[in-house]
Amino acid sequence: MDAKAPQDPHLDHGIQDALFRGLLAVLNSGQDASEMLAAVQNFSLRHFEAEEHLMARHGYPDTPAHRAEHRRLLGEVQAMCTRDPADPALADVVAGVMAQMRTHIDEVDKRLADYLRAQEAGAHRGTSD
Repeated sequence: MDAKAPQDPHLDHGIQDALFRGLLAVLNSGQDASEMLAAVQNFSLRHFEAEEHLMARHGYPDTPAHRAEHRRLLGEVQAMCTRDPADPALADVVAGVMAQMRTHIDEVDKRLADYLRAQEAGAHRGTSD
């Protein structure tokens, strides 16, 4: 999220994406997906907490709306994770939640990243004067 590489691995969207893809692979293989569902839910919660900490630390002005979007998405993840892992429709549900996460990253998280880059650029300009 920061212009520099994040120290907190929970901020890494690549890990989140890999967990969702792993969950889909397990579901498509017919194996028990209970552990992958729990991993996706846990990581998603930690990811949102880490982002919210980052927003607070940097005084991000759109924090309330961003946090509300996290709560909505977390509700989707939790609903997905409470479904029966053997439900044949679960893979479609997972794909739908993945699409919502991708939209969140592409739109909402991009605005946060842009803000952090601008803040960092302003801090660099302020130290060079």
